[in-house]
Amino acid sequence: MSCPEAARIALFSPEPMTFNLTERDIEVQGGSIKGSTRVVRDPKEGLSYKKHAWSIREGCIDIMQNRKRPINERILFIGIMLNKITEQIQQEDEEGVLGTIQLYVSAFSDSQFDGMMDSFQKSDGMRAAMTSILFNTCVEYMVMQKDSYEPFNFVARYLSEKGVEFKLDGKDMTPYLDIDEYIEEHCAIHWTPFLEEYGHVVENYFVNYIFSELFPFKYHEDGLTPYQHFIILAEQYALLRMLLCCNADEEEGVTKAQLTKTITALSHLNQHSQSPKRIIQIYGNSESDSVAHMSFMLR
Repeated sequence: MSCPEAARIALFSPEPMTFNLTERDIEVQGGSIKGSTRVVRDPKEGLSYKKHAWSIREGCIDIMQNRKRPINERILFIGIMLNKITEQIQQEDEEGVLGTIQLYVSAFSDSQFDGMMDSFQKSDGMRAAMTSILFNTCVEYMVMQKDSYEPFNFVARYLSEKGVEFKLDGKDMTPYLDIDEYIEEHCAIHWTPFLEEYGHVVENYFVNYIFSELFPFKYHEDGLTPYQHFIILAEQYALLRMLLCCNADEEEGVTKAQLTKTITALSHLNQHSQSPKRIIQIYGNSESDSVAHMSFMLR
């Protein structure tokens, strides 16, 4: 999705995103590779983290495409499910994992979860602190890379218009941006109408991320749990919200062109930067990585 044209084609359809799973047989003959492609009839066979990797990923996509609930609640519910699954994996309860997936996917539409976000204690101060860490850690990378990747320019331009100057000093950039002062006002104006018009684009972005980035196992070899992968998902929602508000037109709000550029910038950041994993470490060190803490960023 770091290619603007690919993002536009793949994400702007109002229909739920679907995928054709294929399997390639590779054969080496005389130094050349020959292969054939065929559709996988049962993708669950032969794919496993322990036993249920594909089922976990499929469950996450099912929840993300449940349009009966707002997108931030879908992401939070994925986190609640993955928190339980992480516990079961650590306890080697493989059979319990499958039951958890089935329970949570089916229960997500129940009325008992109405107002789920409001069940978590609200803390504007904590949200501001967490989103400031998120934004500034990622802005550091984007400002440093703005000359080599054009979609990052709008962030540097927005900060410059607000009188914020970043000075490179080794690996650190100062001063840090006050998220409340510079971002929250625009979020309050632009985010809700944006979701009403383009909520399906945001849904498609996250569904594509879950599918293409092997969520929630992409960083398994680096020691990240499925639940910690959810933290990256929550980070992306909060960062998308902030970047869109940086890029929004004062009068027209968010246009399709601005949305496409913002999504490509976010995709490039996730694919080429270590910022998402750095932020997990920061939150973990400060004991602010629980489901409740993530709910602050998803509000």
